[in-house]
Amino acid sequence: MRSTTLLAATCLALASVPVAAAEEIEVPPDAPFIHERTSIVFPPRLGDLHRRWVRDYGSAQYDVSAIYEAADGDTFLSFYVYRAGLPEASLWFDRLATIMAEREGFRPASHASLEPAAYRPAGSEAPIGLALAYDIAPGQPYTATGAILFPHGPWLIKLRATSSSKNADEIAQLLAETERSLGLPQPQYLSSPSYRVQPCAAQLDVGETNVLPPSPDVLSSSLMMLEVGESTDAEGTAIPPEGARWCRDDAVEDFYVYRPNDSPDRYVIAFGDSGDVLQVGIVIREMPDLLPTDLGIPIIYSDANGSALLALVDRLPDPVRAVEIAEQAAILGTSDRNGNVEITVSEPTE
Repeated sequence: MRSTTLLAATCLALASVPVAAAEEIEVPPDAPFIHERTSIVFPPRLGDLHRRWVRDYGSAQYDVSAIYEAADGDTFLSFYVYRAGLPEASLWFDRLATIMAEREGFRPASHASLEPAAYRPAGSEAPIGLALAYDIAPGQPYTATGAILFPHGPWLIKLRATSSSKNADEIAQLLAETERSLGLPQPQYLSSPSYRVQPCAAQLDVGETNVLPPSPDVLSSSLMMLEVGESTDAEGTAIPPEGARWCRDDAVEDFYVYRPNDSPDRYVIAFGDSGDVLQVGIVIREMPDLLPTDLGIPIIYSDANGSALLALVDRLPDPVRAVEIAEQAAILGTSDRNGNVEITVSEPTE
């Protein structure tokens, strides 16, 4: 599933954040694969489509996908179960729709067909997902493509289908029938309804930015922002993270920037459509609130496996400057999905 851009790969390499490599999971052809973290089943067949492989983009099944294909090869479907660095289905569908339409060989016959529809997964009381299917322009290898994306508790589930013989309506039907056939287990919590991401109205309030030196007190306090384990109530029941309505900052060129509640003082840069983000001024546990300014504004890289605190700065940087800082950063601390937090930079000595 990893579709990390060159910019993201460069940023992560220079920041010493490892990019996940796909590892094929050995599963007998006629046996189901049961995802160990969610109990979601990847069956050997989905309708007339046969499973070709199952892959883990990491080492702990936080990002797993399978490919299903028709016997004649004219239709294939991808089934993804993954955690995102930012668990916001509507934002990631916005990225997905753009990437689909701009990809060579997948350009739409009509841009009017790119309007997503709200989608209610089987068993859900609300339309928590989004769906899209469109006919591909003539002269390209395929005739139609489409996708469904929705949250399943803290996880995201994505179905992508493409065909060289079906039309958009048939792809939409295939996706919906496939989703209903999955028999997903009960999610850990109920998610809010989806929405179509709109352009931001306000401008970012950015300025000249300096990187703050990490003092021992700041390091200790700032690591709280890296807690990406599950939130639970007093009884230990998982609860959803605090929500926000995200907008897309179309005024920023070369980067895909999104902001919570049209805020001028925080944003994320989304890499591809796989859930990887550079978060600027956003705290994981208390998102989308800023960390107290006396500790600095955080710049954090987050993906399926966890987060890395790259820097603390004195003022909100513009996206170009944020990426420059990330490229030059030495990781200050990390946190995994189990809530294990580690300081990874040496404290200064007298």
